[in-house]
Amino acid sequence: MNDAFDRRALLIHLGDVLEAMNTLQRCGKDRMTVRELAAASESLGGHPLLTHLSPQTTLREFVAQVARAFSIWPQALLDADLDGERLATSVQRNLFAGNLDGWLAYVAAMQTEVPWFGKCAYSDRVKGEALADATANDLCSAQADEPGWTADVERNGGQSDAGRESVEGTVPIYPAWPWKSRS
Repeated sequence: MNDAFDRRALLIHLGDVLEAMNTLQRCGKDRMTVRELAAASESLGGHPLLTHLSPQTTLREFVAQVARAFSIWPQALLDADLDGERLATSVQRNLFAGNLDGWLAYVAAMQTEVPWFGKCAYSDRVKGEALADATANDLCSAQADEPGWTADVERNGGQSDAGRESVEGTVPIYPAWPWKSRS
């Protein structure tokens, strides 16, 4: 796992979610569903999260769910040890409760940017289904694996990052941030 890139991707996602929430609030009424509002607004087409929500989710419910789901993210993204399971579990419990298909689609979309996201944050029902299915993969074992050098090369446009010490360059901009001091 490349911690700095993962934190950046999660922070960008948080910004996208807040932007979508703000846009929805400007163009709709509290009792309309998020899907109705998203269908009526071209500017919301770039927010796939909205298509993963339960079709009955109203704007008022969505705003409350987003506030609960993502309220821990800013501090968690600044913690020395990034607790990805806590981040994913917060979203699952607050935004996708009772919407297994939406949750799985959301996790799949998030894993394009952060491969370990949601690997262990499955409801008891999903864990039970995974155990009952003899061909299911072990969802938690992949979280401990770090991607090989090819994942970093793909992120860096085909260039290896073997000599890179910091995302910002050789001089860290914010040396007090906890993940800057770790090797």
